[in-house]
Amino acid sequence: MPGGEFDTLAAGGITSINWPFEDIEHFFIDSDLVLSNFECPIREGNDLRKDKSSILGCSNFILPYLKKWKFHVLNLANNHIHDYGLQGITSTLTNLEQNGLIPLGIVSNERNLNNCVRKKIKNITIGFAAFTSDEPWVKSRLYDGTFNLVFYSRTNVSDAIDSLRKECDFVIVVMHWGFENHEYPSPQQLDLARFCIDEGADVVVGHHAHVIQGYHIYKNKPIFFSLGHLFFSNFYYKSSDLSNWQEKNRLGLMVQLELKKNGEIDFKPVPIFQNNNYKIQLIKNHEEEKLLEKIESLSKKMEMPEKEYRQFWKRYHYNLIKNKLIRKIRKVFHDSNLSGKRKVFKMVKLSLLLVIEVCKRAISTRPEKVKHYE
Repeated sequence: MPGGEFDTLAAGGITSINWPFEDIEHFFIDSDLVLSNFECPIREGNDLRKDKSSILGCSNFILPYLKKWKFHVLNLANNHIHDYGLQGITSTLTNLEQNGLIPLGIVSNERNLNNCVRKKIKNITIGFAAFTSDEPWVKSRLYDGTFNLVFYSRTNVSDAIDSLRKECDFVIVVMHWGFENHEYPSPQQLDLARFCIDEGADVVVGHHAHVIQGYHIYKNKPIFFSLGHLFFSNFYYKSSDLSNWQEKNRLGLMVQLELKKNGEIDFKPVPIFQNNNYKIQLIKNHEEEKLLEKIESLSKKMEMPEKEYRQFWKRYHYNLIKNKLIRKIRKVFHDSNLSGKRKVFKMVKLSLLLVIEVCKRAISTRPEKVKHYE
């Protein structure tokens, strides 16, 4: 996402879009095809979403570089593609078309688009299907009848994979899903990812968590639940405050896939780190070993029996939310810019949320049933 603070720096001549990618662009150029999540509509118009605290977008200067780096397929099925309204989507699709880039995940009868794309590379046909969530923390605003996204359900996933499987040698499913800053996918995600493989997908790739999650091998097929960030600049909230990513949010994985005509798939994770100046660096030597060992540790949890993993994840999720609320209460308490009444109101509100989470945990005596996205 090259908007936010990075656009400000680029406009001032301090940096350029080429500079952050210098150390890794050979991975793109040496590839036959690059698939990426594109979570920033091209800024145009004033129809900004009013239901979000932050609006993401970028200028179109990035697109010729993406074409040069073989970013052939860009996933638009995410929770920010509608941030600039109908005009922003139209502008994004037009600019992608002008640069020979393929949008994935947008459904439009007007432009003959659906959430599936087919691409032939070296006599191998690859099918891509993209989905996002209708859950509040991921949901994107829809324009029914004009531009839509496809929510993941067993029916939608099965229909898309079945359609691609008839024409393609390999099928890759792209998911924008999950909880932010969670290093483990939910039991529901694990269940749905396995369902994708059962239905005929060869690879599942996910994002939205803003951190790296583990990967899972199921029936000899790889599932990458969250690759973290490739490039995601600090962004401005509507309040004009600037976000600051933590170190874990600056980590990411590029995954090199080798799809063989005999149906075999080889993959190699390539760890990267985005520094404070937005330079993307390869993580090497001891630091690479440490990160890969951590990813292996995250991945092993998914090998637990289903019931044990549900219990583990529920405890993990509860502790993250509880600690986040406690941090917010402390921040409000020490904020000298807040007036007395406003500070009390915020602290009471956050304290009530904390009590609710504690009560939910206290009364929960058994793992909740896994939702199967019927």
